Amino acid sequence: GSPGSAAGEGDEFFETREEFAQDEFRKLSPRELVDDLARIDFVLKKNEETKCMETELSICLTKFSVYCNRATIAALIVIGSDFTHYQNMLFPVDGEQNIAKGLSSDEIGVDEEEKQSSSDKFKLKLDMQEAEFILNYELTPNPLAVVTAEKLALQICTDDSNFLLNASLGNLKVADCMVDSTHMYHWAVDIHESGHGSLVDLSLGSTDIPFGGSDNITPDFVLEAHMKSISIIYLNRFLSEILDYLDKMFSYQPPALGPQQVNESAVTLQAKPMLLKMKISLDAPLIKLPKSTASPDFIEFSPGSVEIK
Repeated sequence: GSPGSAAGEGDEFFETREEFAQDEFRKLSPRELVDDLARIDFVLKKNEETKCMETELSICLTKFSVYCNRATIAALIVIGSDFTHYQNMLFPVDGEQNIAKGLSSDEIGVDEEEKQSSSDKFKLKLDMQEAEFILNYELTPNPLAVVTAEKLALQICTDDSNFLLNASLGNLKVADCMVDSTHMYHWAVDIHESGHGSLVDLSLGSTDIPFGGSDNITPDFVLEAHMKSISIIYLNRFLSEILDYLDKMFSYQPPALGPQQVNESAVTLQAKPMLLKMKISLDAPLIKLPKSTASPDFIEFSPGSVEIK
């Protein structure tokens, strides 16, 4: 507003554009007004029948790119140990407290009301349209490679006695940026036969169904995974550049601020081994071995499908 004018007379946070004031614009939802990078929905409710809390977190991500500079990645590798070092300096934990962390709820005197709260349910759902990771060099404008993950879906459901994880990945592509995008060897890794379904489907969950047989052993978790056929172009030049890129990345890694702490609370009483039942199947990949980057001649073979039980 003008100097000396009373509050509310001519004061505006922003000047409304003409199209903003139209009725058609007001009918649009926020989702239609802007292409959001992320949308997060959080729901917390109490189930009146079971008297437990149910938490749901849903995250939807659109396409985004991550520029991977080696110095930044190397610093992030040690940032976890640095935080732990400062945490132990500010909040030291003695041995008795560490041992108490390994005790069960019965041994440390947790009452029935606190046990009941452990039956709360939690559900996480993540959907990502596309993530692009660009492996940059420090002194050249052209990147080494681009790794693209498409249509990632993740769902986790858990309560006091059950756990379920379902995940799928639509496709995973690796582009060799040392050659042109129209080059026949540009896509070093890609899905072999595009069509319906995801490249990777994975399911991990707890179960109370026994293996079967005379032993009648019940596993703690069941893992099932399937991966469709992928196309791999093996160039020794590209592989050597990737390995050299990763090797030199650790030369940028700064020294840790303190020694890594050993967690003594990992020792638990009467620990039993975890039993896992799994079924993993891999469709036969298609592998090409070019004579060189500039040569159109290559050897193509498929090693066959793999199934692990």
